[in-house]
Amino acid sequence: MTLIYQSYRTHNVPDWIGRCLDSVKEWTRKNGFEYRFIDDELFEAAPGWYREKVENNVQLVSDLARLIFAKRFLQEGYERVIWMDADLLIFDPDNFFPESTAGVYFCRETWVDADLDGNMIHQKKFNNSISIFHKGNVFLDFYIDACLKLVDTRDKIPHVLVGTTFLTALRKIYPFHEITAVGIMSPALTHDILTGKTAFLEKFHEWHAAPVYAANLCGSMQNRTFYGVEINEGAMTAIVKKLLEQKMLVQPVL
Repeated sequence: MTLIYQSYRTHNVPDWIGRCLDSVKEWTRKNGFEYRFIDDELFEAAPGWYREKVENNVQLVSDLARLIFAKRFLQEGYERVIWMDADLLIFDPDNFFPESTAGVYFCRETWVDADLDGNMIHQKKFNNSISIFHKGNVFLDFYIDACLKLVDTRDKIPHVLVGTTFLTALRKIYPFHEITAVGIMSPALTHDILTGKTAFLEKFHEWHAAPVYAANLCGSMQNRTFYGVEINEGAMTAIVKKLLEQKMLVQPVL
């Protein structure tokens, strides 16, 4: 049996987050999986000293707590547990499915941007916006221990330390499986979708080199301005609407 689990607060939930959560719930139902929603109880899974050390940074605490819950759920008897971020939108549920057979899976991240001269550039990374753990894997305990040690031994702790930074570095020497069906919405892609332009989108497809049926909307970018476009709640709502209607990350809009 497969369990999908997510977490978010239960008050003042933005409409666009609600639509993201609903897209995952509907996809879960269609595939016959089980679903669990965890509110702020998620954060209590992390040790008190860890939460204090990271100053209760939501991302750092969640990165560890989701692993602890994964271990609990596997111990309950699930064969596979899948974490999905609350700002993940499955906009093409008929084609989206994170195929997995054993071990652990994390997301390929193709981060598209522009340099100071305006040239389009990209970075290839890995993130945990979707994390898949199969029963019997030996990686989960290691990852939990790594999170604790990384935070315990550092004075400066970037918010991506135990997520993207750790996984990207690890992938260079440890061949965990990758999920390719998720696109990460960098400010450059957000700009294209909001303005109807396609240059960054086309480069994303070239560099990502895999079909995309879901998007990590990067909610942490909200209330900031990129490429002259303010990423406010209205902008996030518009992005969700366009992705659901046009599936703009599946193919470039020409």
